[in-house]
Amino acid sequence: MKGFWTAENLAQATGGAWVRSLAEGDVDAGRAVSTDSRSVGRGQVFFALRGERFDGHEFVREALAEGAAAVVVEDGELARAAEGAALVVSDARRALGDIAQAYRRRLTGTRVIAVTGSNGKTTTARMIGILLSSKFRGRVSEKSFNNDVGAPLTLLGAQLEDEFLVCEVGANAPGEIARLGEIVAPDVAVITSVGRAHLEGFGDVVGVAREKARLFDFVRDGGLRVATGDSIELRAVMGDGAVLVGEGADADVRVSNVRHEVAGELGLGIVFDVEGIGEMRAPVVGRHNAVNLAMAAAVGERLGLSAGEIVDAARGIEMPEMRMSWERVGGVWVLNDGYNANPDSMRAAIETFGEVAGLMCGGKVGRGVAVIGDMLEGGRESAEAHREVGRLIGESGVFDRLVAVGKFAGDVARGAAEVNRGMACVEIEDVAGEKAARAAGVIAAGDIALVKGSRSVGLERVVAQLGEGRDAGAGDQCVSEAVSSR
Repeated sequence: MKGFWTAENLAQATGGAWVRSLAEGDVDAGRAVSTDSRSVGRGQVFFALRGERFDGHEFVREALAEGAAAVVVEDGELARAAEGAALVVSDARRALGDIAQAYRRRLTGTRVIAVTGSNGKTTTARMIGILLSSKFRGRVSEKSFNNDVGAPLTLLGAQLEDEFLVCEVGANAPGEIARLGEIVAPDVAVITSVGRAHLEGFGDVVGVAREKARLFDFVRDGGLRVATGDSIELRAVMGDGAVLVGEGADADVRVSNVRHEVAGELGLGIVFDVEGIGEMRAPVVGRHNAVNLAMAAAVGERLGLSAGEIVDAARGIEMPEMRMSWERVGGVWVLNDGYNANPDSMRAAIETFGEVAGLMCGGKVGRGVAVIGDMLEGGRESAEAHREVGRLIGESGVFDRLVAVGKFAGDVARGAAEVNRGMACVEIEDVAGEKAARAAGVIAAGDIALVKGSRSVGLERVVAQLGEGRDAGAGDQCVSEAVSSR
């Protein structure tokens, strides 16, 4: 955005002071900002952010040497010593948000959609983006860019010509949603779910609900608020005016008749009815994803899509990596949901696995194997929450084996043993190095596996091991049968 990236604008937005000012036209407006010295390029403004394990100030000289137009730093002495334009601010991380907030005010023709929730943020954001892209020009936040760095970077990546922009908004502690709401100033806000996530910061589900509901306070006049109708806690704190989406009878946009099927060119997916739109099909799994897609449909309808356009676009939905995605690896069907985990998303994954396992190859599959990693940030109730997951696995009737990974592996195993003493269980402290092969060795070609855990556990290493030197014949035959039976 030419005209925005001037020394005067940046100083005014941040309250900073220049040491060797930025020259007019030095910033590449198409890729103006970088927070990573390893990828900073010519014409970018490098923000020297501090984190728990890094400090961008250590790489200011390298960033300038690579062609950065300017650096934003907290250290005045470093700025004076640097050989290039430098803006000194009190907090570089906040300055990034301040500049993004000023930039947001320039996006007058762009409808900004903010998505938050304990589960389903990234999936719903992608769904909204796919539906809107069928008719409008726009973009969606990269990966899970949902914190006070990621959300500003998403905004700063938008162009004046964009007709929509979908931002994820996340929080680990009270107050974070309010800050991001100020920056994003959404025209549309979506709360996908409220559950037992980040309880170390919020204490309980009511605390989570209060934080998520704060996003609605920052919706622009005349904007749209969309929320799950299935959270009692959220409905008690968010006030009136939101469009409620869910399977309940009192939902404003009601989802019904949800079922899984293997049919047509979409393969394995969900079919469901959405009040006011009609029957929808999408190549995704999970009842909760029917609700997520209905939320996306509600947004699309408000922003100008017809019911027919929504139904057609939904057939092209693709799940983000490691989020309820089906993979065929080494002759094994894998439901890979290993990007994140909390008790509620664990329950949804286990229930979904039970619903779809019988559809694969007409139910003629090998053993069901659950590969379960730790759920992080569970607070005081972590041990019991992991035992609860173990009990759900043991009670499900679809798993023959359990591979429990992480600090709480023993709790998961004990929970499973409480209700199913005959279940074979392997406990592994982590899946680093050769331990990933040990976990994968429990799974044989022809099996069907659920892989679910928090991202830092690294369960994708187990999935990768499944493809190492295995005969995929049994799995490929299974796929062929499933496809030919459509």
